[in-house]
Amino acid sequence: MNSETSTALADAFRELREAFGVSIQIEDAEILAVVSTVDVARELVEGGFAENGEVEAKILEVELPTTAENGKPAIYQGRKYRIAAINHEETRPIVSLRLRPVRGR
Repeated sequence: MNSETSTALADAFRELREAFGVSIQIEDAEILAVVSTVDVARELVEGGFAENGEVEAKILEVELPTTAENGKPAIYQGRKYRIAAINHEETRPIVSLRLRPVRGR
């Protein structure tokens, strides 16, 4: 992908993020991301059921903290998560993070 196309894709993502983005925290950084639910399951736990769903957060590569890596903490909608995967193609300006909920809050 050439730099002109990459810039246009980043600009389009910024518009999408402004319309539908939500705040997530990775390390000490607040980042505006586009988030979608990946897997939702209900597990039987003491006292009832608990949702255990992963989410996918798409962010601009330039906004990804340099310390972000698998296993690092993240917070989304007041819930604690851990980064389970970081997917990035070198030619694309957008990074996809798979966030797995931390049990026991």
